[in-house]
Amino acid sequence: MLQGVFFGKKEAAPQGMARFDSNRFPEQYPATLDEWAEPVEGDDAEMALLRPLLKNTNLETRNLKLTYDGNRDGFDPITFHSKVDKLGGAIVLCTTRMGIKCGGYNPKGWVGYGEARGSIAAFLYILNSPYASPEAPNSSIKLRKVR
Repeated sequence: MLQGVFFGKKEAAPQGMARFDSNRFPEQYPATLDEWAEPVEGDDAEMALLRPLLKNTNLETRNLKLTYDGNRDGFDPITFHSKVDKLGGAIVLCTTRMGIKCGGYNPKGWVGYGEARGSIAAFLYILNSPYASPEAPNSSIKLRKVR
């Protein structure tokens, strides 16, 4: 009774954790491995390849843009951080010398201070993999972060 005087009557659905779910805060949940995002109008060819991987991420429906290209901007860390620091979540696409397209999703982005910024929602991926399931768009494989 005394608690009711200070805090009011008990709520039917308490605030706090009830508002904390994967729709509102996707970066707090592990990456989905078998769900795929829908296309977004305005995506160019490269972004259309990556879009399905972004299901349940904070980039799922946002327009994406190329902020750093190693071939265009150079392959050094100072240039990389000058282009990407403090921009928020990002998806990286790499093409190896053997032609394999792979990369990762970083929900927290970069800040260039040298500290690790881990997230359970981060993942790595491979496109056009012969080992992908038949349902996966672009023959994609997603690999969750291992703790």
